[in-house]
Parts: sequence; C-alpha cells; structure tokens
Amino acid sequence: MTRHSILPVLLYHSVERGARPEQHGWITAPEVFSEHMAYLAGEGYTTLTVTEYAAMLAEPMTEAPEKTVVITFDDGFADFTEHALPVMAEHGIKSTMYVVTGCVGSTSSWLDSVGEGDRPMLGWSDIDALVEAGVEIGAHTHSHPQLDIINRDTAWEEIRRSRGVLEDRLGREVPSFAYPFGFHGPRIRALVERAGFTSACAVKDALSGPGDDPLAIARVIVPGDTTIGTLTDLLAGRGRPPAWRGERTSTKAFRVARRSAARARSLRAGYGRTPMGGRIAEGGVQPKRPTHGP
Repeated sequence: MTRHSILPVLLYHSVERGARPEQHGWITAPEVFSEHMAYLAGEGYTTLTVTEYAAMLAEPMTEAPEKTVVITFDDGFADFTEHALPVMAEHGIKSTMYVVTGCVGSTSSWLDSVGEGDRPMLGWSDIDALVEAGVEIGAHTHSHPQLDIINRDTAWEEIRRSRGVLEDRLGREVPSFAYPFGFHGPRIRALVERAGFTSACAVKDALSGPGDDPLAIARVIVPGDTTIGTLTDLLAGRGRPPAWRGERTSTKAFRVARRSAARARSLRAGYGRTPMGGRIAEGGVQPKRPTHGP
C-alpha cells in the first residue's frame, strides 16, 4: 500500500429485518445491506479478507488497488446466511466472519442482560457452507467476554479455546481473531499473538492504512441506518480519523471505569468470582451494555 492510502475495514453484525431504533447501531436491514454491496460492486471496489489485508500490512511496499475495502462480521448471527451471503456472492465480494464458538448452533447468550439473548446463531453446517463459499472464518472467543477486564488465565482460555474449536471442527488453520466489543490492550494483544493468530481486529471507529497494527486492526462500525452518502464519505476517508498504534489515555481510563463498575456489581451481588472464574480483583463480570456493539 502507498504511504498515503487509507483502507476502510467495515464492521457489520446482524443483517435482519424489523430492528427497533435502539438496535440500529448493530442491525442492518437486508435492503440497506444490499444497497451497500451493490454500491461497492458498481464503483469497482476490490475486497480482501482480513488475512489478506494483514499480509499487506506486513509488506508496506505492497500496493493495494486504489479502491479496496475489507468487510467483516462479528459474532456469527444466523441471519448472515439468509440475508448477507447471497448478496455478497452475487457481487463477488469477500468477507471475514468472526464466530463465538461457544454459541454455535445456539443463541446469543452474552446479550441476555440487554434482552437480545435469544438471537439464533450459525450452526456448524452453516459455517461449513460459508467456508465452501469462500468466507474467511475467524475466532471471536468462546463466550464473548470483555477480555481486558477478566483475569489473564480466563482470557487465555477464551482465546486459545476459540481457535482450537474452530480448527478442530473445520480442519484448517484459523489465523485471524476479533476482540469482543473491540476491547483489548497490550496484555490481551500478547495473548492473541501467543495463541498463534497473525491478525486481529479491534474497532477504534477509525480508518486503517499503512502502519496499522496487524494484531489490532482499526475498524469502522457501519450502523444500520448508514446511507449511501454516508458510506461514500466513509470509503473516501471523510469523517473518521486515521488509525493510531497503541492505546490512548481515554481508552485506558475507560478500562479502569469498566473494571471498577464490574467489581462493584459483583460485590453488591455478593459474588467472589466472575461467571467464568475470573477473580474480581483482576477484572470482574462485564457491564450490562458495553459501548462498542454486541
């Protein structure tokens, strides 16, 4: 990639009908998604998987086509098969899907506290079909915790297990990871690298490009009410900052606040350990609604 280029990495979650207004941050109507994909195809955009893009980041002299975009999906909602995959297949668009392995064939249990815990998730046969269709499958932990506020051993198990389950089930290497809610930090990044992943997606709501960290790739959330005009601005690099390496002070402060809030809730409830075995002093349970999507 050239030193001055930007490369948006787009983040979708669910593509479904009938989303309530409060869900528009993470649920996109099928007709809106179709418009987005048709626009990308009509404008001649090249699409890459995250693994392909990470390989470019590792080779800074490699140039991507002028119009290049990466499309990602977090969580593994079952509606992907019905509403997203056919549209992308029609236009020859690549994507990467990050799967919560403990919820495969079940429901979105990590969203119970916000009333969304009954959303159907992809089953293993669905995921096999996605692989056959050319969709890259990546790991998104086993139960979707906030990795940066649970203890190190529990975080390691979540990261390691998600990769192991996928590789055992799919019979192929799974080199890419996505941090739940985008939450990570140096400690979690190191565990992801230790687990053998060669790329990992954060969020940041910023534009990726040369110099971005392959193990903390910046992504932009695409809200469900994103118009073609807004998408055009985003793809052109308008309205979002370029990606930065490392952590901002505000990110560290937010982690401390989430950790403190989780500890206080655990103590009020009279628990000494988190639901996943993490000691309260090193993390605690996760808040009811993190700010970076499901």
